[in-house]
Amino acid sequence: MASSTWYLGFRAAKGAPLEVIGDVLADEADGPWTARDEGWCGNPRDGYARRRHLLASGAQCVLRASALQWAYGPEEDGPAATELLDVEVEAGSVGARLDGWRRIAARLAALGYADRTLAGWSSRIVDEVAASGDTALADALRREVTDTLIAECEDTWHVAISDARPHDLAAVLRAYTHAAEITSVSFSNLGLTALPPELARFPKVRSLSLYEPAIQARALRGWSFPELTELGLYASGTTEVSADDLRGAPALTTLTLGSTPLRALDPDLRAACPALARVDLHGTPLAKDEAAFRALAARWPDVRLDR
Repeated sequence: MASSTWYLGFRAAKGAPLEVIGDVLADEADGPWTARDEGWCGNPRDGYARRRHLLASGAQCVLRASALQWAYGPEEDGPAATELLDVEVEAGSVGARLDGWRRIAARLAALGYADRTLAGWSSRIVDEVAASGDTALADALRREVTDTLIAECEDTWHVAISDARPHDLAAVLRAYTHAAEITSVSFSNLGLTALPPELARFPKVRSLSLYEPAIQARALRGWSFPELTELGLYASGTTEVSADDLRGAPALTTLTLGSTPLRALDPDLRAACPALARVDLHGTPLAKDEAAFRALAARWPDVRLDR
């Protein structure tokens, strides 16, 4: 398998100095570390921030880390806030990347860091391990992802699961103890092809985001979201949206369809969603079809169409 990069996430109650993190990277990569700072962004009222990057390159792997630095003025040079630490492991084989991840996680654990990788960065890791033929390890990782997500959702008042590969998404969704009160649900890059039945546990959802390439708008047919006002299908596989797709969301006001292969919107969609006020069409074939776009704008003069 060609060289690839895995993205790892770590969290600590008190972060280590960036120089200490650099030394860890250098030890594990068996090469010196260098630093690169981005420019400051901000203003005198809210303060300034920049991201600081570390790089250590060796014969077997390349390791990178980054953290945010905050300051009241760009002339200040205080410590970076490393409590949330992003780490990248680049190597030429799955085995080398696994070894790099495990060694970095062990070193950072000694500095007080918890490994958060499986909760939000597991998709590429699990997919590449499975593609390498190690199905036992891939299954074990999926189960660990499930356990990690369940452990984090007990007192959470919103659902936001991204870049993860749980073996049992249903179990994760059943673990939300405040499901009847949750109003925001977001799924991103979970490999979904249909809405999970357990989504019905969240009857008061007002914002639903489905950033899933294999999902189309017709996946919502038969569902009832009486309080839904915002629906995001950004970067989904949606090619068209019919009134039947969204008949279960009569309160919908905002529909996001950016970066989809969308070519048509059902003229009767407004009958199903009479409160519809804004549709995001950025990057869609429909937005680039001048005649079709103008016809839609003329048919829906009171709807804001963004392109």
